[in-house]
Amino acid sequence: MSMPSISLVVADHAGKRVDAGPEGVGIGALRLLCWQVHRIAPTSGEFVGSAAYLIKVNYELDLVPDLAPMTWYELGLTVDDATIVDAVPRSSTTPQAERLFTPSRRLELIPTEGEGIRAPAVAERVEVFGGASGSVRWRHSAAEGVRPGSRWAWLVLLVPEGRNEQSFRLSVRYDLRAGMGESYWPLQEPADFPITLQDPDPPLTATAEGRPDRPLTEAISVFVCYAHESPRHKADVKLLANLLLESGFDVHLDQFESAVRRDWHQWSVAMMKECDFTLVIASPTCAALANGSAGSERNRGLHQELVVLRTLYQRNPDWWCYVLPVLVPGQTTKEVPLFLGAEAEGRYSLDDLTRRGIGNLVAAMQETKRRDWQPE
Repeated sequence: MSMPSISLVVADHAGKRVDAGPEGVGIGALRLLCWQVHRIAPTSGEFVGSAAYLIKVNYELDLVPDLAPMTWYELGLTVDDATIVDAVPRSSTTPQAERLFTPSRRLELIPTEGEGIRAPAVAERVEVFGGASGSVRWRHSAAEGVRPGSRWAWLVLLVPEGRNEQSFRLSVRYDLRAGMGESYWPLQEPADFPITLQDPDPPLTATAEGRPDRPLTEAISVFVCYAHESPRHKADVKLLANLLLESGFDVHLDQFESAVRRDWHQWSVAMMKECDFTLVIASPTCAALANGSAGSERNRGLHQELVVLRTLYQRNPDWWCYVLPVLVPGQTTKEVPLFLGAEAEGRYSLDDLTRRGIGNLVAAMQETKRRDWQPE
């Protein structure tokens, strides 16, 4: 079986088609550069009525000097009425050498020793999230701080035949290190932009056989529900979230999200229903609101979350192992909401906020069977 001839994709010769649509689109410290777009002619009969494209995503991280290191950032791309079949670089906890990939008959990117697209060498930890067919996210992280500079990635896009333009939505998440007493959230909101799909060059023929070494899959997702009890408590919750990120989880915490005006109640309900696990962080305010011993005037958001969570919890008896009460150092079982069974087994007391200290919590989530249903 002959390999697809895609040298023009790799070598940056005159034959490549560059789309300048994304150039200049940015969120915070991350800015998109020009992308390369290449039509793929799939040979598998399952793609009749669809058009496939191989897209090189170029982006740049421009950090302000002398600020505290940014230990991780995440680039996300979402498309409507289209499918992201595969993407590289792959997830890796160790540095990656430069590798070549080629599209298979099923449009998955498989390693090759011949001609192919050049996935970059990566010096930092990279995790790629997908699985929800219309999105892909790359998270770069380094304990000493991610380095500024240009990077690139590749994705395979499948759209209805005849489409001349595809809209993308760019989102960025990252960890901002600031003083414990500061309320310091990102102020960026997602950015939308189109790319042109018309390609005058002959399409690349995807005829290679094989399977990807690591298919694009969804990591275990976690939503963190907690009270903004104090600066110390907020810092502990954020540290826990970062430790879970380092352990490979896809963590959703309000401190990692944009602070632009939004319906936070709607966001939190969606997270509780969609994420694999919801962690309820014990605290006096959390327990008082859940148990009805405190008014909700000053904590309307958390009160609404707990009402919804209790309702979902009662309606879905099988959900008990996916809603986990967690005690960060200094909290007691009296601060766990009663409806979660404060005195029963199944709560997770963390003696210290280290990778080792959260080991039991991590193991519980990794060893629990992924649920294939959503709470009603």
